[in-house]
Amino acid sequence: MNQEITKTNLDRVINNIPNTMISKSNVHGYGLFSTTRLIPGVVLTKLDGQKITWEVYESENSLLEEWNALPDGCLLVRPFKTKYFYINHSRTPNLTLILSENLELSIVVDKDICEGDELFLDYRKESLPKKYIDNHGATYL
Repeated sequence: MNQEITKTNLDRVINNIPNTMISKSNVHGYGLFSTTRLIPGVVLTKLDGQKITWEVYESENSLLEEWNALPDGCLLVRPFKTKYFYINHSRTPNLTLILSENLELSIVVDKDICEGDELFLDYRKESLPKKYIDNHGATYL
């Protein structure tokens, strides 16, 4: 699914994370990069979506572009690709996902980030089911 980024493709990406840009990554395909200095504690954006079960996702996943695992065995899904899609995984991330009581996810800066730095999350910190970790996730987590 790692397709070439073109202006047409980028026009379809929802710009939900200000002060960032999508560019070629040295880690994997394309990544999300900061266009300004960011300091710890800054909330980059809040992620929303529809809460569904893993079973629904597995039967409909071709229609869904993005998701986040939730602690109750469900997913928060979005039908459109956003800039969040381009945040690559790292075991030494500079961002953290914070889940509020009302299931709102915030992306928060964890470390000092300079202009031009790639942004990373540790995907293992989400409530991923063992089945996902052992199968698809085993290739990169």
